[in-house]
Amino acid sequence: MEEVRPRWTFKGLWIALSLTVLFVLPIYPHSRRTISYQEASYNPVTLPLSVSGNKLIDSNGHVVRLTGVDKSGTEYACVQGWGIFDGPADQTTIDAMKSWGINAVRIPLNEDCWLSLNGVNPAYSGTNYQNAIGAFVNLLNQNGMVAILDLHWNAPGTQLATGQQQMADADHSVTFWSQVAQYFVQSKGVIFDLYNEPHDISWQCWRDGCLTLGGWMAAGMSQLLSAVRQAGSSAIVLMNGLDWGGDLSSWSSYVPADPLHKVVAGFHVYNFSGCNTVNCWQSTVGTVAAQVPVITGEVGANDCSSFPVSYMDWADQQGISYLAWTWDTWGSSCSSIALIASANGAPTQYGQAVETHIESLYSVSNSSPTTTTTVVVSQPSPVTTLTAPTTSTVATTVQPPGPHKVQEASTTSTTNHSAPVPTTLVPVAKLQSVTSVLLPSDAILIHTHQQRPNTELESVPSIKNSTVNSNLSANALALLATALSFMVILFVLRRMNSEMFY
Repeated sequence: MEEVRPRWTFKGLWIALSLTVLFVLPIYPHSRRTISYQEASYNPVTLPLSVSGNKLIDSNGHVVRLTGVDKSGTEYACVQGWGIFDGPADQTTIDAMKSWGINAVRIPLNEDCWLSLNGVNPAYSGTNYQNAIGAFVNLLNQNGMVAILDLHWNAPGTQLATGQQQMADADHSVTFWSQVAQYFVQSKGVIFDLYNEPHDISWQCWRDGCLTLGGWMAAGMSQLLSAVRQAGSSAIVLMNGLDWGGDLSSWSSYVPADPLHKVVAGFHVYNFSGCNTVNCWQSTVGTVAAQVPVITGEVGANDCSSFPVSYMDWADQQGISYLAWTWDTWGSSCSSIALIASANGAPTQYGQAVETHIESLYSVSNSSPTTTTTVVVSQPSPVTTLTAPTTSTVATTVQPPGPHKVQEASTTSTTNHSAPVPTTLVPVAKLQSVTSVLLPSDAILIHTHQQRPNTELESVPSIKNSTVNSNLSANALALLATALSFMVILFVLRRMNSEMFY
């Protein structure tokens, strides 16, 4: 007689489902899930920041590490007489930065433009310059990003600030920081980087000021810090080391005392700079980072090598913040040290490595909820209502200006600055170890006063779309495999014909 099999019961289905969950789903762990870039990359900060020991802390008491970029242009466009920013500085720009995982932007400043000195065009200096910078800082803060304001270009007396000097100058830099600190006294999202890259001075001069070989008085970090605090600002203050920011060997011995205990160390590193090995980082940067927060205000390479990522890997292990040079469209060649090929954030070869590294930090963090340290932020309210002049968001069409910044090792200028500044003055390679540079033929910035078309922002296909689409395909395959596994388990249980399953 034919055997009559009993019907499946709820008990059997439940056991089959349980076995599927226990033995099949672990094949597709959550750690393999690739989060869409909008979710993974945006790493906002809950402002304001404070300092606790050797950590940066947000307003919720969470440890914060800054991963950002420099946006060059505001140190040279104004003094060259053609604008304030080099390229857009608007919400579209910030959205592109957010897609990389950026939570901090360093903005180089020019003291002559801020103070409206030495014949800088009023359209790009004084109140116009200040409000343009203020509007961009305000926009960054509204998006959960920290703005680092850096005194980048300066000059003593009646010299026009067409580059940086050995150190801040006593003639104008103290007044500069007094005004900047007062302007941003209510801002919760700024860090003051007192001087870009001190060099060819002693540590005592770095702290206290001195008479330079050029015959002008340098202002020390203690004077600049006092100017900030006397203006009523409680902002975090950053002090870069000697040797173009690459030497922190005596930083701890000479750092001036801050009554608010909110001074952090600054470090700059490139493949061609002095302290560019792990041994040097461990012995100097790591030693300081054990005492106070360290922010690497500039990291980069002029050869598209893996050097920046190697440093960032090391800094990740040490909890050190870093910002890559530079968010500018200076050309796609490796020597330009430019992160982006177009204003919408499409990376250069050099920029692609930086973008991938920063994105990976927050992709991993978001895909592991049990160990994540990502801070969820409520948007800070605008500190002040600032109306930026039209020059703050007007882009300029330029030819690739060649690599990096002005050769800052030879900026002891004696030029008669009553003459107009030529529009061909441009940022060129900063090679600290040499005294002269042979410029490539394309190292000329030609300003055409032509605004970039809005369509440019849509002209480059999104690099992330393929990632999102492949992510959806992978999830669909995982669901199909799980369903098939469930059916197989049901079939096996039925063939076993054990009464415990019916």
